[in-house]
Amino acid sequence: MKRGIFAFVFLALVSALYGPAIGQQRPANSKKGIIIRAAKPYDNIKTTVRNLGGDITYEYENIDAVAARVPEDKLTALTSSVDAAGLYKDVAVRVPEAIAPAPAKPKKGVTVVRLNSRGAVLLNGDDIARLSPTQAHKDGNRGRNVVVAVVDTGVANAQQVNALEGTVIGGETFVTDDPVSSPTSTKNDPHGTQVASVMAAHAGFVFPNDSVLVQSYKANDPSGVISCPNSRFPGCAAGQSVIPMIGAAPEARIYAIKVFDSQGGGATKSRIIAAMDRLITLKRNFDRGRPSVPVNSPCGSEDNPCRFDSLPVQVVNMSLGGPTLFAGNDVEDQLTEQLLKVGITPVVSAGNEGMAAMTGNSPGTGKGSVTVGAASLAVRERIIRDLELGLGQGALFRASTHDQTAWFSSRGPTADGRLDPDVVANGVGNYTQAADGSITFVEGTSFASPAVSGAAAVVIGALRAGSFTATEIRNALIDSADGNVLGDGSGAIDQGSGFVDVNAALKMVRSGRASSRLPDSNPEDTVAANIKSLGFRPVRFDHNLFSTRVRNLRPGQVAHFFVSTKEEVNQLTVKLLNITRELPPEKQNQLFGDDTFLRIADAPTSFFKARVDEFVGSDSQFIIDEPQTGLVRLALQSDWTNAGRISADVVIERQKRPLLPETADGTVSSKQQSVQIPITMPSGKSNAIFETFWDNDWSAYPTNDLDMILCPPGVPLGTSCNFAGATLASPERVVIDNPAPGTWNVFVVGFTLNTHKDKFKLRVSADGERLRR
Repeated sequence: MKRGIFAFVFLALVSALYGPAIGQQRPANSKKGIIIRAAKPYDNIKTTVRNLGGDITYEYENIDAVAARVPEDKLTALTSSVDAAGLYKDVAVRVPEAIAPAPAKPKKGVTVVRLNSRGAVLLNGDDIARLSPTQAHKDGNRGRNVVVAVVDTGVANAQQVNALEGTVIGGETFVTDDPVSSPTSTKNDPHGTQVASVMAAHAGFVFPNDSVLVQSYKANDPSGVISCPNSRFPGCAAGQSVIPMIGAAPEARIYAIKVFDSQGGGATKSRIIAAMDRLITLKRNFDRGRPSVPVNSPCGSEDNPCRFDSLPVQVVNMSLGGPTLFAGNDVEDQLTEQLLKVGITPVVSAGNEGMAAMTGNSPGTGKGSVTVGAASLAVRERIIRDLELGLGQGALFRASTHDQTAWFSSRGPTADGRLDPDVVANGVGNYTQAADGSITFVEGTSFASPAVSGAAAVVIGALRAGSFTATEIRNALIDSADGNVLGDGSGAIDQGSGFVDVNAALKMVRSGRASSRLPDSNPEDTVAANIKSLGFRPVRFDHNLFSTRVRNLRPGQVAHFFVSTKEEVNQLTVKLLNITRELPPEKQNQLFGDDTFLRIADAPTSFFKARVDEFVGSDSQFIIDEPQTGLVRLALQSDWTNAGRISADVVIERQKRPLLPETADGTVSSKQQSVQIPITMPSGKSNAIFETFWDNDWSAYPTNDLDMILCPPGVPLGTSCNFAGATLASPERVVIDNPAPGTWNVFVVGFTLNTHKDKFKLRVSADGERLRR
């Protein structure tokens, strides 16, 4: 079993537009999703799509774009009609699911922590002031009546979800083919309800004193448990205790926006955009004076939530994300700025792509977002490990006492050279209630984000209407964060400005010191130049060799390395040598010992393409064949469970291959988005390799998306061709075993040309010999 935990979290996953890889059966003329930037009115683009047999799925109101589905074999025809600088694959965002645990290390398996309480008591304002450790709550600032939209799996509105009683004012769904139509149903995936409880819970739950939960709280967080009998909790008798569940903004109001279905399916990028677009419209309608009343009254039940066409939404939480080729400038990212303009502060989870650099997702890469990474507070992790492994095991599992950036939290910077995430909040051992009423302890950046959404609601609720802007709220949350809470040496690309501090943010806005301007990255045209401006440089090789000694990493601390990979680099060898522990064995982690954790991400930015993911305790070597072109990122962590510091030698060897001459080259542009190249394949070949490289690959900002479609002899362009080279990889590389002799047609398609044109090189070889056109 892998070391780590199974808990409910957010996960974004790239999905190739063209579907399954070679060898898998593909439905004929299946339709593929696309997003098209086009000016209003959309009549011309709608006609084009429909003439190709496609259909329009969304027409956006607050940004010039539409979403469509087009038959696969008509996509190249579409690229001839639409400017490729405004064409994007409608990639999938997977429904939040169980987190992928950290890589393998022998230990007892663990499961989701799900508990049943013996009763619940709704907390009022006096209770919250008395029980909450947050000074803002004690001062009466609890986000009262601030409307927060939760774009997620839905938020349950039912009596069994005690912690959110009176909180969910309604909602709407963007999922059209789900048997559960209500965004407030208890039958939805629990993720959204758990997110909402981190933000706005206000209940106390009763547990027996002999339970592991109560005993662990008493050992690790005694202020978080209330012994009974207690006059405020009449249902709690001797031998029991109450553990309060108090969200960051317990008096806020939630509007549920459902974008993920109840069956565990994902959402499309276009659906997320539609939800953001809708929120802008709701707020604009309110600001223009439209009454904020339900359009479907009577309403308010679990299966009949109130829906509005006007609503004073001031915060939106989005614990979700996906890839971007143009950080800060794609549709979702630009909508974060539009949200701010209408008075909505967007708070977005950074993602759970792990500790390798440049793995933050969109819309968290938007300039308008408050992007939230996950902190791992030692107290919270010890409690959840006690629940998983047994009382007392938490202190053994988490041997150090300082707080850290969580290992799974995505890191910055963005490809355009901005530090990311913006802030962190606790994302490990979050105490929540699920849609079925059970108590769950969860982890992920999904649950760090609503803590900051709640903080935004608290700040807004404490201020006089009209005395602030959404941008000032955003900037105050970021600029007032405390960079000294975490003790693991986390840098700005790990924790941003630091741990969110609601009191400091409120003081900053009240004093007039909150900035009203958004960051401007002024990017260069290469990622290396952009990260250089932040103080990060690719490693320097001496005769294709780089070595350094990483010294005294604290538990949880990460050393980041960036490795430039050009098209001639066909292999990287990474060695960890001379691993030295600060402590003798008897003082190290008594479950695992002290070790290192190595993660290596391939060149794609804004998501984690894993090449190495291992715990390493002794001299080890890892070989990375055919790295993608751009910056490969190596992250070496002193394992977050370590008791002491650790040091190691890092050696990187780079192997270059002599490049075969190009079989063909050319240019794709908005005027010629598809180039057809015939290749003669000799008979008797056992193996053929097709590779397409282009200038604006992952090393460039912005990145272009070129696809390579291979049609065997006698096969016209269509679904019978090979689309394995139509992904988000750079280069696109396809290996064909026993290729059929004859004329193969290679189509190089400039699917998304953020730079409007790009030069490409096609190399084709068979059994190691270059093939000609």
